[in-house]
Amino acid sequence: MNVDRKRKLKKGLTLVEVMIGLGVLSLNVIGLSTAMIQAQRMSYQAIYQNAAFHAAQGFLEQIRSMPYTDFEAAYADPDNVTLPTLSTSALSSDVIFDDPLTFQASLGSGSLVRNPNAYDEKQVVIDIREDENEIGETVYTEIIMPIRFTLDLVNLSEGPGGQTPLDAFEVSLVFQYEVPSASGPYWKTGKLVTVVGKHEI
Repeated sequence: MNVDRKRKLKKGLTLVEVMIGLGVLSLNVIGLSTAMIQAQRMSYQAIYQNAAFHAAQGFLEQIRSMPYTDFEAAYADPDNVTLPTLSTSALSSDVIFDDPLTFQASLGSGSLVRNPNAYDEKQVVIDIREDENEIGETVYTEIIMPIRFTLDLVNLSEGPGGQTPLDAFEVSLVFQYEVPSASGPYWKTGKLVTVVGKHEI
């Protein structure tokens, strides 16, 4: 009697047990795939954020090394004077080209009045892809993203906000960069600020 009962118990799992097991497994798979997709999305965002920040930082470092007279000229005539920044090619570090930053602003009532819809868009390389052409030669392709720069100057010699006047300009560089996503690309914003003085400390 006990032998027959043991044989019945060892016959296998019931349909309900199989369905419950499959349900638990599918929930685990869905959770794992969602976590992987989220991690991939975050890594893409980090790549684009780092590329945009380093591009803006590169322009800001050039701005810091410019003579004070460049800022005086730009502040006096922002529609026609640009800051003489440079860029390099990602495929050849020997190629340096003029890539000036513009203000898209007018001088009005003693201060810069910016067009709120104006920006200076540049194409920034974030990666280089290696491929082969039709005859088997290795070719390199730049992967670029657009970055919109907005450059502003505040003349600190006028003592804004009741502060002590300084022979200096506050330079702010706002950058917006496009991040691709499954639901469509979107723009994120960052800002870097520096002060350029007339006299070296």
